[in-house]
Amino acid sequence: MEPGCKKACTKSKPNFVSLRLPILKDYYRILEVASTATAADIKKSYRRLAQLYHPDRNSSEHAEALFKEINAAYEVLGDPVKRWEYDNRLTATPTSPVHPDPAIRRRPAGYRPQPKGPSETYLAMQAVLPYVRYVFYVGSFLCLALAVDFLLPSNHLIERVQSNAYESVHIRGNVTKTALVTESGKRIELAVDDIHLFPEGSNVDVQISKLFSILIRVHNTDSNQRTGNLATVYRNYSFAPIVLLIVSVLGLMYPRRVEFVFNLAVVGVFVILLTIFFLFQSIP
Repeated sequence: MEPGCKKACTKSKPNFVSLRLPILKDYYRILEVASTATAADIKKSYRRLAQLYHPDRNSSEHAEALFKEINAAYEVLGDPVKRWEYDNRLTATPTSPVHPDPAIRRRPAGYRPQPKGPSETYLAMQAVLPYVRYVFYVGSFLCLALAVDFLLPSNHLIERVQSNAYESVHIRGNVTKTALVTESGKRIELAVDDIHLFPEGSNVDVQISKLFSILIRVHNTDSNQRTGNLATVYRNYSFAPIVLLIVSVLGLMYPRRVEFVFNLAVVGVFVILLTIFFLFQSIP
């Protein structure tokens, strides 16, 4: 090998520079909050720690340094945009090695740099997030009220069947509906397959809920036959409060997932209205 060849060969090799993300401080640990903490929780913890480690109140030799770290952490986590960028940096992976020559690492044709920070839609969702949570509170309260009403001892009304009639209702054509009419004038809609269980003159036990007076069960005390096939929120339409409970629990469990919670709240509003509609339809 000729003299100087080794040096020239070494220079001819491309000098790749590996760009790696710096190690970030754990601001959540510094403020003693979880990564899923709300803005109110972060602010509350910051005030507590700032008072605890303020140099005027704490004479410890490490108090001033800790106080500066606490302020630096709150400066990032207390701002929605900075916090979003910080969370993304925490989950980002190191970039691949790049060449120092700009001509070699030129972007491909049609490349458009991604805008920095969250989108306007994301920020709008984040701004209304505290109000969106009220949807889940309302849904949880409605499910709790229905559960209490269903679990309380129900009322029993003993009635005599005056007639079991077939009615023709004109809703986009003739739709046949069946109903029991008792001597007191109470009208109980039943499925077509169940109307024969309650002939005229038979005694029936009508079971209704305590709070909302929702029909739960109809029992023929003469033949000991009963039906639970009823168009009520506790029977055939019970899927509505069940879905509402699931949506409300998920919305309250994941407060930091902005887009997920916002979309879940839209579904929650629809299910709340559907449950209320079935609730009023269930009251005889």
